[in-house]
Amino acid sequence: MKKFLLFFTILCVVVSGGMAIALIQRQRDSSFAIFSVVIDDAAPIQVEGQFARVQDVLNTAGIWLRPVDLITPDVLSVPDAQRPIIINRAREIDVVLPSGRTLYFTHQPTLGAFLAEANITVRANTTVLADGLPIAFGQINALRLPEVVMITQPDRTAQTAAQTPVLAVTVLPQTTPLPTAPPSQPTPLPTPVPTQASAAAYPAGSYPVAQPENPISNAQYEDVELPFETIWEASEQFELDTTGVVMAGQPGILRREFGADGALLREFVFREPITQINGYGTRLVIRTLTTDDGETHDYWRKVEMRVTSYTAATSGKARSDPWYGITASGVQAGYGVVAVDRAIVPWRSWIYVPGYGKGYVGDVGGGIIGRWIDLGYDEDAFEWWSGFSDVYFLTPVPEPERINYLLPQELPPLPGR
Repeated sequence: MKKFLLFFTILCVVVSGGMAIALIQRQRDSSFAIFSVVIDDAAPIQVEGQFARVQDVLNTAGIWLRPVDLITPDVLSVPDAQRPIIINRAREIDVVLPSGRTLYFTHQPTLGAFLAEANITVRANTTVLADGLPIAFGQINALRLPEVVMITQPDRTAQTAAQTPVLAVTVLPQTTPLPTAPPSQPTPLPTPVPTQASAAAYPAGSYPVAQPENPISNAQYEDVELPFETIWEASEQFELDTTGVVMAGQPGILRREFGADGALLREFVFREPITQINGYGTRLVIRTLTTDDGETHDYWRKVEMRVTSYTAATSGKARSDPWYGITASGVQAGYGVVAVDRAIVPWRSWIYVPGYGKGYVGDVGGGIIGRWIDLGYDEDAFEWWSGFSDVYFLTPVPEPERINYLLPQELPPLPGR
């Protein structure tokens, strides 16, 4: 009987102890809560645990803040599982002005609001490129904030400036400009200073406060330049045989962010490179050449070319050949007929060479490649040419499909060079 009572007592103690442990476990679990963190428009991030401060929630979730980001409630506040923690990241915009380049942080949603916030004056005759695309004056206010904006202020007198309309827009708070950091010298991010306008635009406590325990609150970064590509396209903006930049390229930025301890936190493409578009001219201008003897010739192109000369006897055919002296166009070889590369000079057109005169483009040659012209002569009046000369392409202008708008830059070398 005593043994039974002892066993029963031990069993009660074990059972009651287990119930106590289970009760303690239930009490501990009931103190845990699920907190939501919303960053911009992304889906909420769920974080479970016991936290004394909002900062502890962020640290557990691995969410970092920059001093220019906005958070509600304050990072030192007690988190409330019934209210989400809201983070609004500051947007970065690279501004290129004639005076230099500056990186800004802003919470403005549109380009017009940002320009007013940054106190950058834009007039109706100002050239504005947003992410490489030209923007009309009337579109600036409503345009969503780009990553890169290039602004060229035209030269003007004080009177002209006073008469030119200025962009006007109501903005939210002003942020602090940050110059682009050299790749070898990481630059700490600046802390925004709330203004009177800021307090009206954002709820109390929206601005971040000192976060000594957040390893990224004092984050540094370095930027590595990513080269841009260059493409060519036809452009009537430029005259034939001239080139220019249609849209300037912009290097991209590979950004590396570091914690206060110098450890690399992340690496990402902050800004994609913008391809540069170069234009080669397609706009034709008719000019008049007046020769030494007073003759005039209208021409649409002038090209420096290597010049040689030939006769039917030097064309490679024997006199007994039925095709002796017959050019590729079917006309008789001789003075006034020239051989060219048909990819350079339009076929069956007319040219003028100073010291030679007019020539009909009616022959080709196996070695005549590129900017090279071979001047035809009669066999009994041959003149030797070897050098370089300007060649004038005479009117009428051929059809556009017969014009090579982008000639090679290299001239064929002279023999022995």
